[in-house]
Amino acid sequence: MRENNYKEADENHKCSDGFKADGLRCEGSLSWCKPIEEKEDEKGVNTSNWQTYRNEEFGFEVKYPKDWDNPLWQENEYVKGITFGCPTFDFEGDEYCPLSLRIFEAKTKNEAIKNINEDSIPIIPIIKEFTVDTREAITYHDAGICLEAYTEIFDSKMTISFMDRCSTYEGKIFNQILSTFKFIDQEKTTDKSLVLPTAWTACEENSDCIETQPDCCGCSGGGTQIAINKEFIDPWEIKIKNACRDIGCITVYTCKPGYPACVNNVCEYVEVSDEDCAKEGEFVNPENLRGKTQYADACCIGLKGLRLYRVDEKGDCEDLIGTPYLTCMPCGNGACDIDTGENMCNCPEDCLSQIPECKGLYREEREECECVALDGWWNIDRCYPLTTDSGKSCTDSGECEGQCLGDGWESTSGKCGKWAVEKSCHYVLLDGKVNFASGCNE
Repeated sequence: MRENNYKEADENHKCSDGFKADGLRCEGSLSWCKPIEEKEDEKGVNTSNWQTYRNEEFGFEVKYPKDWDNPLWQENEYVKGITFGCPTFDFEGDEYCPLSLRIFEAKTKNEAIKNINEDSIPIIPIIKEFTVDTREAITYHDAGICLEAYTEIFDSKMTISFMDRCSTYEGKIFNQILSTFKFIDQEKTTDKSLVLPTAWTACEENSDCIETQPDCCGCSGGGTQIAINKEFIDPWEIKIKNACRDIGCITVYTCKPGYPACVNNVCEYVEVSDEDCAKEGEFVNPENLRGKTQYADACCIGLKGLRLYRVDEKGDCEDLIGTPYLTCMPCGNGACDIDTGENMCNCPEDCLSQIPECKGLYREEREECECVALDGWWNIDRCYPLTTDSGKSCTDSGECEGQCLGDGWESTSGKCGKWAVEKSCHYVLLDGKVNFASGCNE
């Protein structure tokens, strides 16, 4: 039973005079009522340093506490929306963040209330009707072992539904999150910080244009792609950086195959379908031949159209074939994939070392230099990287990335080694005993 003069609601989920609904707090009871005279904590929550989640596709943004993880976007045949990255909550053995936001088809407030009243699941009556960013909204609870609190916001294009499972975040934290919810279309009428100047998209030929993002969230974070004149790419990226410092984007990849082009003297990003883009190893048209040959005009996502080169004995680049077409390769993924045709000539960002001590080195020289620079052990033609648990106490090699090493034959414990294979005398421990020694003069 609840303390502090709390009372259970009656069978119709009603509270007696002088009490108001407090929500479910006990299995087997529909709801609790608390005295109205009990004062709520009216102290506001400072949201000035909170993070901002922004969704360009559905046109809304909402803030959340700075110490929470980024929200996770979910979309399948059953659900579409985000789960907040709040501290996990344990319910019946499962840990999850109980606060989520879901997107449903548009409906009116009256339609929603009618559906709630007709629902077969017991519902505590509507406890609040209000507005969120000029849209009508309602809050209600359903009854069960774990009370779920819902807030629905009605827009002409969709219905936004917040769900707070087990009412974990009821009260000032959830209310503050809700108070920061905004529809982006209203924001755009007053926030001009990310308006792209018309002059920055002007062009005379295709080579003037370069791909970029239109707002805070690029296509790797749920946004889209555009093209601007490459002379303005640096100031545009600075504008984005300054305007989007506190903006969080969804973790979903929405990039489309395509290319930047000058269309009627305006830079545009021309999309190509997944069926029409060139796959890895296939030819793709260069800029001057787009739409004029049997080959695709763009590589598929994750690939770049590059010329084929060979590196001669002097380290110079030599054009391998006399063709105007480019070949689609996975350049930019951090790995120099020689089998696809990548090398230091056409993909230096992957194939030349980016480590200061090894800058510009290629192939075997690069591998050996990077290995040593990162405290690895280079043995003939192979690198043994530094283990992450080097020096950790152990009694068995199964506890280490490499081997558990003792000081001598009598050792019963030791330390995890620096590398998977050691290069000097070492005694290897298994189950608290030295199993064998290697490189020792005994």
